[in-house]
Amino acid sequence: MKILKRFFVFMSWFFLTFLFSCTNSPEAYVKKYKKIMDTAFIKSKEEEKALKWLDKAIAEDPNYAPAYFERGMYYLEDPDKLSNPRDIYKALDDFHKYVILDPNNAEVWYLIMRHEKKSEKLLIATQKMLEIEPENPAINVYFGKAYMGLKDYIRAKKYFYLYLEANPEANHVYSDLGDIAKIEEEYYDAYEFYGKANSEYWQMIVIFYIKELASTGDKKAKKFLTDNKINKKSYINQAKELVNDGKTKEALAFLYPYVARIQEKSSAIAYICEYYAIIKFNSAIKGEFDTKGSNGGTLINSGRKRALEDVVRMCQKAVKNYGRYDAYVTMAEAYSQLGKDIEAERTFKIASKSKKSSPMIYYDMALINIRNREYSTAIKNINKVIDANGKSTTFLNLRARAYLAIAQKGKALDDLNESLELVPNNLGALEMMAIYNMDSNSYTKAFYYLQKIAEIYGKYSWMKEMVNEIPENYKTTEMKNF
Repeated sequence: MKILKRFFVFMSWFFLTFLFSCTNSPEAYVKKYKKIMDTAFIKSKEEEKALKWLDKAIAEDPNYAPAYFERGMYYLEDPDKLSNPRDIYKALDDFHKYVILDPNNAEVWYLIMRHEKKSEKLLIATQKMLEIEPENPAINVYFGKAYMGLKDYIRAKKYFYLYLEANPEANHVYSDLGDIAKIEEEYYDAYEFYGKANSEYWQMIVIFYIKELASTGDKKAKKFLTDNKINKKSYINQAKELVNDGKTKEALAFLYPYVARIQEKSSAIAYICEYYAIIKFNSAIKGEFDTKGSNGGTLINSGRKRALEDVVRMCQKAVKNYGRYDAYVTMAEAYSQLGKDIEAERTFKIASKSKKSSPMIYYDMALINIRNREYSTAIKNINKVIDANGKSTTFLNLRARAYLAIAQKGKALDDLNESLELVPNNLGALEMMAIYNMDSNSYTKAFYYLQKIAEIYGKYSWMKEMVNEIPENYKTTEMKNF
């Protein structure tokens, strides 16, 4: 009886152990994953829980191939993969692990071939597909793409042409051939290929390069433009005509395809990016990009902010391709408008070293210095402007402001008197005289200049505020009624 009892205990233990191992095996985990996925909503929390079962299956048995396949498909079918390409990489990583375990699965090799971006791995996948499914029509296309990525353009073209023999209407392959022709600077062939691909956009990019050749006197390029009835003017000149007609938005739209897509380093690209940035900067300052009704809770209107950030990007592209004074200055001014004074000052300094540099750049730098309360540096920069351009009311008034800030009142007064000699009653000097006298506790004189401003230019709110700062025992009836 004891023996029988022990037998039943042993069998019960064996059955429970077997049952437990069956329900906790990698195969069982994958089944649990599939069961949840069959009923889960897209990208729901249930799906995220389901994925953990696949992770658990792989942790339990790193050689269980179906788990890698299911997890790869999970990432590949993720609806967010376009905005998060990392999921594609995760999927490919699982598929590559799968084919190590099951090297003859055509479905997985096809998925790798279809999505792999690394040319070496794409070539391996395509070679494997050729072994498994030699009649698959897509093989020649992916051989072409792999060799194109490896810069073996002779082989790439060979496989693209093989594919076109069976599929002469394959527009996307003509586009690939156009890309190769453009890389090889065979622009006329590229224009033809892009035409067969129905890609007017890329034909327009090719025309840019052909115009560049024509500008150097190339006869073939000139003939091409004439034969195809293409405007021979440069893109900048065409944009300038639009700007002169007051069509700045049209000018920006006209130039945008080039600044957005052409990546090659050349002075021509730099000029286009620079001119695009200048147009956009001027338009932004005029408020043409301002968001209506709200400034987005920032000190600068959100629409204007985005436009100025785009100006900075375009200028960076311009100076990266071919450093130019105007691009640096426009970038610095955009930084200044965005309140990025450190970047602005640094960029102005780079521009100041250009052979084309204008002394007025030091005036811009002085404005930033004053905003940052670097008054001594501001004075040095204004002096450079005055040395180069001579004295003007603008320069003298700004220097007086800097002198006043560091309590050099005598020098401030000399600049203001000289400013009023150059242009009597100029508003900037009258304002500074009022400020100077207030700072010197000469309230009667300060009020005199306020009256003069009101008489010539009208009253401003800051003038009333200044009068309110005059101590009561110094206020006259006239001041109180101002």
